[in-house]
Amino acid sequence: NKTPPEASTDRNSKQEMEGRGSRSHANPLLIADFKWKEGVNAQLYTLGAFLAVANATGRELLLVPFRSEHYVDTTGKVQHLLRMEDYIINSTGAWPGWRTADPYDGSAPEIVRSLLNPNETLDEAERYKGCVHGRAIVSRRPWKVAYTPFEDVVKAITALPDEVAACVAGRPRSPAGTPGADFFEPNTLPRKLSERGLAAIRAGAALGPDAKLSAVHLRRGDRCGRDLDEVGKVRCGPAAGLPFMNLCAELRGKGGGLYVATDEEDRSFLDALKDGGCFVRQDLGIDFVAEAEAANDEMGGSWRSVHPQALEFVTEMIILRHAEEFYTMDHISSTLRSIGKYREHHGLSEPRVFGDIPPVSAEAAMEEETVDSAATNVKMSASGSNVLTASRDTTFASEANDSTGTGLEFVHIPMCGGSSVEFAGAKAGIAWGVCQYDVKMHGCDPLSTEFNHLAPMRDRSEWKCEIATAPWHCPPARYKSGKNPFDGRKTFTVVQSPYDIVLSEYRWAHRKSVTRDQLSSVDYMNHWVQDSIKYAIANGSAEGGGHLIPQHAYTHDAKGSLLVDHLLRQEHLTEEFSQLMNQYNLSANLSHYNVHTTETLGVEDFTDETVKLINEWAELDFRYLGFEMLDVGDSMPANETREKDQIGENKTPPEASTDRNSKQEMEGRGSRSHANPLL
Repeated sequence: NKTPPEASTDRNSKQEMEGRGSRSHANPLLIADFKWKEGVNAQLYTLGAFLAVANATGRELLLVPFRSEHYVDTTGKVQHLLRMEDYIINSTGAWPGWRTADPYDGSAPEIVRSLLNPNETLDEAERYKGCVHGRAIVSRRPWKVAYTPFEDVVKAITALPDEVAACVAGRPRSPAGTPGADFFEPNTLPRKLSERGLAAIRAGAALGPDAKLSAVHLRRGDRCGRDLDEVGKVRCGPAAGLPFMNLCAELRGKGGGLYVATDEEDRSFLDALKDGGCFVRQDLGIDFVAEAEAANDEMGGSWRSVHPQALEFVTEMIILRHAEEFYTMDHISSTLRSIGKYREHHGLSEPRVFGDIPPVSAEAAMEEETVDSAATNVKMSASGSNVLTASRDTTFASEANDSTGTGLEFVHIPMCGGSSVEFAGAKAGIAWGVCQYDVKMHGCDPLSTEFNHLAPMRDRSEWKCEIATAPWHCPPARYKSGKNPFDGRKTFTVVQSPYDIVLSEYRWAHRKSVTRDQLSSVDYMNHWVQDSIKYAIANGSAEGGGHLIPQHAYTHDAKGSLLVDHLLRQEHLTEEFSQLMNQYNLSANLSHYNVHTTETLGVEDFTDETVKLINEWAELDFRYLGFEMLDVGDSMPANETREKDQIGENKTPPEASTDRNSKQEMEGRGSRSHANPLL
């Protein structure tokens, strides 16, 4: 295969011959066309294959400029011509270098000019007539690609006379030792930009100069809107459902951080990442458009080849390569493969793939607000009515002043099934909660696709909360503007036992980061809950996610007067929601509401200290909303907690496998000091 041994030497020792492709090689020529409109990373694999062919045939490599669907012009069209030398070091040494034909200086061979201006009516075989095909599409449904064997490509080119320019179109199947994307090093400009950007992040977040930053690759744009696996659905969902959101806050708390390298352009999505403690490209403080323009000005000539989006990608590629830890959402992608290889070569940690963890469902991706119907015997006091209605008299708002157009607004209390309510509304053409801020968010998308709501109804910047939480989770009286977005409108919300809220928060916060055995540890659960409640008491909400805000902050004012017109109980949410929709003549149907009964821990596993803290945190919730408060002393004794943690998988006591709903509640955990008569 003629793979030179020098090709595997340390990349840092390569001379930085970045002469923009102006390498003086002798003919014969090998003209290579990338053929497909892929991004820089995937095209680097193709470039490596071209270098191998040039090396094996002894020809000078002349690249045809490539277009990419990832990098469009100001009109959104894929027509910008790119060259690798603008971003990647054109290495000398054992591997041959390359140069890219300039389409504007008149020196490009005729075959290059024809490939740059293809006749779109021609099929692939006719368009690349005279070229050796490196790969070709066999079928599009299902997607199949055929790669020409490397030795066949070399044989066909070697058979040509030296005076004839050979042509190869697309990446052939390459032999072992062919340079991959990890072989190539970025040139000076993106390296300087990455250094400047990371310094700006550390300075802006008041981090130390040596603060360790990890990074995650989140390719989102072109992966959304397709038929995807569950990991893809999570990736395309709203920011709150992404599995690394807790990690952003966790690393910030340790004096570091997580940089999210994403192609997403939606400002509200990027703001949500920032609100969650993540770093995004805006934190780099780099104007990539201006940097690309300056680079083009410096080079001169008619070809302004440096593209801001390609420059941004290579800059972020450097950050991903050298991050403390590298995470990705993809099981298989060219970026994962190249970054992983690069980190392996340089003795850095292996990539960590979030997709390796069983994904949550698409409906749960927003917040995974779940309830375990068997987890607790604590329920709201009976009211004589399935829908608790406030006694105060509120008139309907006019449709002109009503953001939903229904006369009914939803107040979203985290961990009470609110996402299911919002998504049910969206399917009926009603914008509730998060869907008022981003109609294209996963779950809210029917508003834009079916009901022609093309713009958000509220501006996030105008509805910032005094508490560290998203605008749609903010208690109505706590907006920084002092305004209440629901003034003059009928409102409803969903409430549940504070103990159940804490359990749901525990499961949501750990849905990706621990194993099921860890999640079922009584000791661990109590320690985590105690730390989280203490933080929420001190700061107004949970760390990172903006949850664990007491429910009474949404439902009552400082004097204890009820602010919400309709209170729905989560344990009866499907029935009560249906009644409320009938009352307002609305067609929303809570068809995707799920009750999860698979967890092993419940309220009975809270220790005295945990119960005491929850009682303190939610004291007014118990008083105003009618939930039963447990007495300290009714919870599991400490020695029983430790004993339960020590029960191995093969030492499960017989009674542990019985139906938890069917067990008599007189086991010590159910004998919670009630007055007679008992039911």
